[in-house]
Amino acid sequence: ILEYSGYLEKYLWPLFDSDKASDSHVFSVILMMNEKFRTCTFQPWDSLTASSDDSQKIDAFFQRVFNLTDLEVREKAMWIQFLDNAFLSLEVDAVCQSCLRLIESSPYVKPKQEYRSGSSP
Repeated sequence: ILEYSGYLEKYLWPLFDSDKASDSHVFSVILMMNEKFRTCTFQPWDSLTASSDDSQKIDAFFQRVFNLTDLEVREKAMWIQFLDNAFLSLEVDAVCQSCLRLIESSPYVKPKQEYRSGSSP
């Protein structure tokens, strides 16, 4: 019912403010996006990337997603499913920029300095 009423497009996403949104609001967006991926008949990210200023909003949303804590086991599974969907959607510019920005400081992404410079220990 929520999917057919446009709950994500009409209420959740337009009212999302990264500074004011509760964790429940963030998680509701996650759940609705997972449902869009499950029943996909169009590009799921179109719901979040309709306007030009949405790329900054998506950035802020992904920051909030990565900062969610105290999740129950079922919530963690849904959180992981959302991240899986996101990282499998890197062809969408706003999603790609947000995902890569969040992991660029990861030690798994950047090789150690001695490997980059070609010197061996």
